[in-house]
Amino acid sequence: MKVIITDITGQLGCALKRTKPKEIEIIPCNRNLVDLKEEKSIIKFIEENNPDWFINCAA
Repeated sequence: MKVIITDITGQLGCALKRTKPKEIEIIPCNRNLVDLKEEKSIIKFIEENNPDWFINCAA
C-alpha cells in the first residue's frame, strides 16, 4: 500500500512515519516537491505516484 503524507517532517508526519506498518510505503510530500496552494501541482503529484491513501498533515 502506498500513502502520500504531506509535511512528513512535522510532528504528526514524523509520528505516522515512525509507527507505520512495514507493508506500507510512505511517499513524502513537502513544499520542495509540491505547492500545496496550487491544485494542479497536487493533482500532478498524486497522478505521478498513484497512492492508495493521501494524508494531509500540513498546517
